[in-house]
This record gives sequence, C-alpha cells and structure tokens, in this order.
Amino acid sequence: MIGQVMLTAVWAAVAVAWVFVPIMKGADAFFGVPVSEKFMYGPQGRRYLRIYWLLLALFMGGTIASVWLLPPTTIGMVIMDAGVLGVLIAIAVIFCLVRRHQVISPADPVAAVLQPRNRWQYINWPLEGLCLALIAGAWSYFVLSYGSLPPRLVDVSGHLTSIGWVSIGTQLLAQLYVFVLFLLLVMGMAQSAVRLPANASEEYLGLRHRYMRMMVGLFYAMKVTMIAFFGGVVTLLLRAVVTGSDHGILVALVGPMALYWIAVFGALAYYAVKMYRVRAQMRQLAGPGSLERAADHGGWVAGFMYFNPQDPSIWVEKRIGIGYTFNLAHWESWLLLALFISPAFVIPWLASR
Repeated sequence: MIGQVMLTAVWAAVAVAWVFVPIMKGADAFFGVPVSEKFMYGPQGRRYLRIYWLLLALFMGGTIASVWLLPPTTIGMVIMDAGVLGVLIAIAVIFCLVRRHQVISPADPVAAVLQPRNRWQYINWPLEGLCLALIAGAWSYFVLSYGSLPPRLVDVSGHLTSIGWVSIGTQLLAQLYVFVLFLLLVMGMAQSAVRLPANASEEYLGLRHRYMRMMVGLFYAMKVTMIAFFGGVVTLLLRAVVTGSDHGILVALVGPMALYWIAVFGALAYYAVKMYRVRAQMRQLAGPGSLERAADHGGWVAGFMYFNPQDPSIWVEKRIGIGYTFNLAHWESWLLLALFISPAFVIPWLASR
C-alpha cells in the first residue's frame, strides 16, 4: 500500500510534467520544432496535440494501473517502464511529423562566444548544507529505529525485505539520488557556453544571467522539497511502524505528500511567470528560436548526439527538439546519463529481492 501510493505520486508528477512537452521550448516552437503560428494554432497543430495527450493518458494511465493491479516484482516494474517507453516513442513520432513543417528563420549573427565559467558558479552552499542535514537526519533516524522494525520489513537475517525496500529503502536512496543529480545539473548549467547576438550583447548577457539564476532557484526549490519529502515520509513512517499506529501510517503518506505538492506547484508558479517574461525579452533581442541552436558548429553525430572534446560544456542546447543534450566527450556527461537511467534498473532489482 505504501509503495503503491508513492509510485502513483511519482508517475502522476511525471505525467503532469509531460503534458507541457509540446510548448516546453517556448512560444515559437511546437514539440521543440520552430513552426509557423498558422500551423501551431491551426487544425493540424491541434490534432497533433490531441493525439499526444490521448497517448499520454493511455500510457501513463496504464502505468499507474499496473502499480495497483500487479505485484511489485520485476515483471510489474518492466510493464511500468514499458508505459514510459510508450510515451517517449509517441513524442518521437509526433516530433518527426511536426519537423516536416519546420520553418527556418535567419538568425542574427553571433558576436561572440563566451567560454564556460567556474562550474561552482551557481552552487548555493547554504542550501546544499540544508539538504545534507535533511539527509543525515533521515538516515540517523532510520539507523536508530532499525532494531525495532517488524518482521514484514526486516527478515530474520537482519536485512530489509522487499516491502522494506519499496517503502523505506528506496526513499532513503532517493534522497542521495536527488542530491547528486541536481548538484551535477547545476554544475552543468555553469559549464554551458554563452553565445551573444551582434546587437545588444551586454543586455542579452544580463537577461541570460537572470534567466539562469531563476532556473537555478527553481532547481533548488525542487531539490530541497524532494529531499525533505522523502525524509519526512521515512521519519513519520518509521515512527508509525514502530508504535504500531495505523493512523500514523496514513499521516506519513498524506502529510508530506500534500506539503510536497503545495511547495512544488508554488515554486513552479513563482518561477515560471518570471522565466517566461525574461525569455520573451531575450527573444526580442536575439530573434525567434535560440542562438545556441542557430549557431551551427561541429561535434554533432547523426544530428542529435554531440561529441566535441574541444567544447568544455557538459551539455549543450539541442540543434532541434526540446531541451539540452550531453557533450559525450566528458566523463561528467556519462555520469549524469547513468544517474538518469539508473532508477529503471535499481528499483526493479530492489523490489525483487
């Protein structure tokens, strides 16, 4: 029951985030592809949007249903992963269809390319310390309560059972995962090269710095909230299990989850409006699309993979599509890639123990 509620919350959050994939790149792109307003807001664009949302509802609905209908074994986890894979395939297919309507607009000339700065530039050390304190508190409480856990969570040999791993162990590991992942993401943001337009370069640089600060602020809001959420669930759940309180178990599930969603949506609402306004000002200076995407340079393999040892950036903006991609010439990129895909293998293995 506990693991099912947790997985349902996670997949629901993923589904909500994927709803905004078609417009994630900005007002001048549809599924990351620069298109005309006539296509984007016309009947064909709306049809693609309805198809995507229908496939998203089917695949993610099936994933959430499998959480409740299938046991937490390897087969159940594989079926959940298949639902996520279905959404990714749907995005890829619609992306290919939309790309046929791509509009190429001439970009303003690039005046200069600023090399990446110190990778620690955007690190907020007080918040990093707060995250470590939250992690240490949850792990300490777990160690102190380990000897009092019931047999359904700890077997006779003193190891966590599959229920113990799903309900408690994965929450503790998730804290470490979130801490390292967001730390590397913020470091990667500082490593990204900056391309300035020929006109109003200083103004553009100032706007981009503000935009990056806002994005870092959103990242830290998500990081602290997620670590506090996992730690709160573990602490309250351990206390309820040790005391044998069914009411305490319900509080451990509902309380942190409610606070988590309030904090997440509050942070998104606060930063999204500001980031959208700054991004609009950047587009007015640099033209439609993205300078990073318009500035064609070497290192691209098959148009979507980037390998350039001479570029110190850990990640670069995709030439076409949504978001960023890794510079596979650096070990930090491979570490980030491994962190992104590791839950798909670690969680099924822990659940099947």
